[in-house]
Amino acid sequence: MARGWLDKDAWHCVEIFEGDGSARAPMPVVRVTANYPAKQYLAHAKQLLVDHYVEASANYARQALEAALRGGCQHNKIPVAFQQNTKDVKAEELLRAVEDWAMPDAARKLRFEPVLKRLRLLRNVVLNPYSHPLAPNIPTTEVQAAIAEVEKLIDAFAGKP
Repeated sequence: MARGWLDKDAWHCVEIFEGDGSARAPMPVVRVTANYPAKQYLAHAKQLLVDHYVEASANYARQALEAALRGGCQHNKIPVAFQQNTKDVKAEELLRAVEDWAMPDAARKLRFEPVLKRLRLLRNVVLNPYSHPLAPNIPTTEVQAAIAEVEKLIDAFAGKP
């Protein structure tokens, strides 16, 4: 909510991790992150794939999808059903809101329709099931496809074909 009220140059994202395990007491590690969290989540997802943590990569790809949808809805003023706690707005509601916003406009439909269709499939097959405990064996190529589609969604919100 704060980001919505502040000038984009006044907003800075940081992550705080418990660092150095060899220290006597937990030492926080602060890392500045991108102001557009979806891109940061995708960067984590890609690195986790390189490191062979496929399940964790799928989870970060899911978080990237949700962040991209939330950011895209906010930036484009796409109406979404009100919830007191914004975390209660589910990805499905955000996807539906983006579809309702994009489909009546021919140019937006061209950019968004194929991406949204593919994301719905990947969300049901990869992004949701693989972000829970005891997920089935995850093919790396499916997670790579999910990451690529979330990138396409970000591009679609940016007006790129």
